[in-house]
This record gives sequence, structure tokens and C-alpha cells, in this order.
Amino acid sequence: MISTFTEENFHQLCDALAKKDKHLKEIIKKHGYPPMWRRKPNFETLIHIILEQQVSLASAKAALNKLKEKIGTITPKKLLLLTDAEMKACYFSRQKIIYARHLAKSIVNGELSMDSLSTTDNSRKGMMNIGLRPTVDGKQRTIEVNIFDFDEDIYGKKLRVFVKKYLRGEQKFAGLDALKEQLAKDKVNAIEALNVKDK
Repeated sequence: MISTFTEENFHQLCDALAKKDKHLKEIIKKHGYPPMWRRKPNFETLIHIILEQQVSLASAKAALNKLKEKIGTITPKKLLLLTDAEMKACYFSRQKIIYARHLAKSIVNGELSMDSLSTTDNSRKGMMNIGLRPTVDGKQRTIEVNIFDFDEDIYGKKLRVFVKKYLRGEQKFAGLDALKEQLAKDKVNAIEALNVKDK
């Protein structure tokens, strides 16, 4: 079962749907595969999706832009400050006002976490150290997460870390070379542990 779609499996998913729907099969045959659109996993995207229901994409985009003109960055708290009249002026129908407000309230009340919407797609493997870093004479306890095969700038962003296995205690090494050698071994052990499925 495929839980998320990517550039690699997008055509495969289209083909699977086409096998179940003859009309879709004919559309793909005649026009080719649709583009794979990407949107940020945030509140604005969810509001955009609500606005797209039962209208043209151009109309939905116009409504979204009108909302941006009204409140700037689209956030749950800002949306909840709008009156019905203000939302109608941004081309929200009565039903879409209800949907958008319910979504915003669910996020503000903590019933829905935006982070949870992207955890599957954004999950990464890595190894973590919790300690004083004695090899470099560290004085304060820190938590460091080394994400494997990852080079994006995520400073200032929140991470959710799941611990799978304890590898070893903190040690003081003779120097940085000895530390790097041990970290290379730790990485091998971490990858091995992460590739073992939970029973």
C-alpha cells in the first residue's frame, strides 16, 4: 500500500486509478498524465483546498488572494477574527465559512496539529546524542540530532524525534579523530537498528 505519492510513484498511482475508472483512463490516454502540483503543508494550503471545492481553480485562487489582501499571512487566529461579511467579501460561501472556521478552531484548540499532516513525508533517519560532549570540553548538556543524507537548512524549525534504540553511553575520546572514527561506527550501528522492523 502506498501512503504518500512522490515524483517516483506518481504515474504508478495514476495508472492504478485509471484501471478503476474508465473515464480517467481515457483522459490520461488522450491528454497524458496531469502535472504533479506541490503545495506547502500549512494552514493556507488547507484553506485553498476548501476554496477550490465546486468552483474553478481560477476562482479559488482569486478568493485566496482576496483573503491575503485582507489579513496578510493566512493563519488560524487571523481567520477567526473575520466576520461573516468580511469572509463573504473574500468570496467565501456560507458553507465554506463554516468549514474554514471549524478548521481554524481545531488548530487553535490543539485538536489538530499541522505538524502531524507532514510527518510521513518528512520522516528521516539519524542518530542523536544527549550529553555534555566531553571530548570538546562541553559544559552544558545538549541534544544533537545528526540526520543522515540531509543538507537542508532547518535551524529554528521544530523537529519531532522518535528514539528507537540506545546505542552507547557518552565517552571522552583522546581527540577529534578518535571521536569521528567512533561516530562512523555509531552511524553503521544506527542504520542497522533503524532498518530492523519493530516486532
